[in-house]
Amino acid sequence: MPLLRRRHANTDVEQSVLTGMIVSDKLLKSIMPIFNLEYFKNPFTKTVAKWVVGYYRQYELAPLAVINDLYKVNKEKLQETEAELIATFLDRLSKRYESSDQFNADYLIDKTLAYFKERALTLTGENILSYIEVGQMDKAELEIHEYKQISKIITNWTDAMEGDFVMNNFVDTDDDDSLNGLFKLVGPLGDHLGHFERDWLVAFLAPMKRGKTFFLQEVALQAIHNRLNVAIISLEMNAQSMSNRFYRMMVGMGDKESTVFPVFDCRSNQNGSCTLPQRTNNRVLFTNNQIPEYDKKNPYRICTECRGKDPFDYKVATWFEENKKDKISLYKVSKFTQAFKNMYGDHLRIKSYPAYSANLETIKRDLNVLEMTEDFIPDIVIIDYADILAPEDKKVEGRDRYDETWKMLKNMAATRHCLVVTASQSNKKTLEKKNVKVVDVSEDIRKVAHVDAMYSLSQTPDEKERGVMRVGVIAHRWKDFNEKQVIVLQNLATGQVALDSEFGGFSE
Repeated sequence: MPLLRRRHANTDVEQSVLTGMIVSDKLLKSIMPIFNLEYFKNPFTKTVAKWVVGYYRQYELAPLAVINDLYKVNKEKLQETEAELIATFLDRLSKRYESSDQFNADYLIDKTLAYFKERALTLTGENILSYIEVGQMDKAELEIHEYKQISKIITNWTDAMEGDFVMNNFVDTDDDDSLNGLFKLVGPLGDHLGHFERDWLVAFLAPMKRGKTFFLQEVALQAIHNRLNVAIISLEMNAQSMSNRFYRMMVGMGDKESTVFPVFDCRSNQNGSCTLPQRTNNRVLFTNNQIPEYDKKNPYRICTECRGKDPFDYKVATWFEENKKDKISLYKVSKFTQAFKNMYGDHLRIKSYPAYSANLETIKRDLNVLEMTEDFIPDIVIIDYADILAPEDKKVEGRDRYDETWKMLKNMAATRHCLVVTASQSNKKTLEKKNVKVVDVSEDIRKVAHVDAMYSLSQTPDEKERGVMRVGVIAHRWKDFNEKQVIVLQNLATGQVALDSEFGGFSE
């Protein structure tokens, strides 16, 4: 298709498209049936795109790091300015993408197809007018026919019976319950909540001051361990306060050199009813059928010999152990954060707004700016928290306002092909209830209709003192769930949200 008229190049979009082509096999496979070099207006992006397509047609793989070799081979053929632009682009690319394992290809496929559609329409329209001007009606009609063929692919209808589609979307249910396999939290907590997926909206429900923000940050930290890009939107804390919490979570240090941490124990060990030979303790913890306060001089020792081996012999209980660590300091944090970044990469961005000052449109705008300025495309967007977002439409009031917000949260997850994680405050009755349930959603129960999963955080005052939180699944669109809960051990003074976890029975 000849290019008869030119417009100014959209450099930002073209560089995003080119990034996806270099990094993702999936993206290349999706766009190859309609690929046309003329869709690229910028000379340097067109040059690199030509290299990428040539490599893919030979090896059926995205070039990834090989793009640097392709640059070296072709460098001498380039003009100096073009070579410098390409070198700068590839240098930035290599620092951000070391592999395509967790690259958000679906988001860039949508973006690429939308851009190609715009370019195809523009080129088709320009060519039709040009052919009409010179009386070549047959060629003008041919342009229409060619666009129809392109449009058929770009409209993105799915043939669910097509072999490649079946292959790419088959789920081995004997392996896990993942659909797209983004990631899950570690231990029994992760086993109970299941995998988090792209396009999902999930929420934690809890009363005020029960650690919702801490849990959202724990999701973020474990996602970063999986080398996923995380964008945190905070409407309660500024970026500095949020970061300070992260530092404690990463280094596991607090303001004291000696900290008492909760640990799992066995109830039969505590009350002395265990007669098994593998018991590692010969003392009883109970005093007058009551668990005493922790005293480091107490010679009692925990026993978990049956944990994970015999569910009938192991009765879940908790106790404490003292752990001596350095106090948190600038030196420790600086050293650890640099090592952490070297190991896991650059995967975190934080944006803070005053409460009720930002809505989803504001956040989408700033996510687009983040993408344009830093090539940072989130796999996970964490919003702390949805109930204090500004209205999407100031004319909408009452419960409908909250319903609109949660609809748009789900829309963000679907359009950006990312996981959106947020929290919601349960109603005031839960301040005195043992268990948070789905009926305890505040403001508007329709929130539950929009989430893919909702998890409860339940904690009595006594459990808070003992560093125990109970987490349950109270709504899930994609799998069966029940009232079963997981016990999670915490020490929030050192930022440890999920020290350990264990299944703890059913809620009442």
